[in-house]
Amino acid sequence: MEIYQTCRSQEEITASFDALQDELSVEIDANMKSTRQKLLENFDTEVAEKLSVYKEEATASLNKYEALLWDTTMYHLGDQATFDEASLTFNLNVAPAPAIPTGLYTLKRSDDTGHHYRLQHPLARFILTTAAQQSTGHAELIFDYSNTARNIAIIEPLVGQTGILTATRLTVTALEAEDYIVLAAITEDGQELDPEQSRRLFNLPATVSQCDFIDSDPVQSVLIKREKSILADISARNALFFDEELDKLERWSDDKKQSLEIEIKDLDIAIKQKKTEARKLPGLDEKVKMQREVKSMEKKRTSLRRKLFDAQDQIDSQKEKLLDEVEARLQQHAVMEPLFTIRWQLI
Repeated sequence: MEIYQTCRSQEEITASFDALQDELSVEIDANMKSTRQKLLENFDTEVAEKLSVYKEEATASLNKYEALLWDTTMYHLGDQATFDEASLTFNLNVAPAPAIPTGLYTLKRSDDTGHHYRLQHPLARFILTTAAQQSTGHAELIFDYSNTARNIAIIEPLVGQTGILTATRLTVTALEAEDYIVLAAITEDGQELDPEQSRRLFNLPATVSQCDFIDSDPVQSVLIKREKSILADISARNALFFDEELDKLERWSDDKKQSLEIEIKDLDIAIKQKKTEARKLPGLDEKVKMQREVKSMEKKRTSLRRKLFDAQDQIDSQKEKLLDEVEARLQQHAVMEPLFTIRWQLI
């Protein structure tokens, strides 16, 4: 209001508003940062993931796989790199392998400087391969939910409880190999954890202590149920694939046959008309000429009929190929590879 009362021209008003904006920009930025932090702290983690928000302190959002890659990289490199979570960058000071360059790495695709760090980068592939080969003995993990800023509603009922969790890799081989990480967990009193609850535990900070032996037999029935559920999902997906491919084949078949049948029908009508016209012609030479045209049209009709039969043979061949592919998908070979078993506690 003061600006409009004291300024007499449009230029003065514009200049005053620009000065006011500069004066308040720091306060506005601070408020925006504070608001964003409060949202991150109060959003359920599942909602945050759907909004592609995975890092409380990050200036750019990460998707799920980038977040997992970032955490794995921080753990694996340790003192070999200096990490800046605010900018999602790190300086690799010591190369873990000869072919990997040192220097600045960034997860932000818009950055023009440094190496674009992603799942396909040689450093990422090296870290993930090395991590997958590490042995994992029995351990006890105390997950800390009470002191974290994250809000994960699905695991709140588990606070104060303990139990056993086992992780395995399920490899299903048919036309191609598919890998699944299967988590199965129960509480100390035998209550089964939802698969999402098991996964969400690993979103939390935890302290680790080694232990000599954990009996994983109590969770084996849960593990078997998870495996059957995954195989059932694959079967349902393959059934959907079969239905969709068969529908596409039938539509293509109908279109192709209908097109040829229309052409044949049009030729039938044209041939009848030509024959009628030929009978009305007075001269023999004209009748012969017209009959030649009729003969040519009949040859074309015969060719189209042959194409119709060939199309049906082609359709039958495509259906046979589809059936062969589906049968190959049904020849599933499933292998379960144990990864680790832990005793867990949620505080």
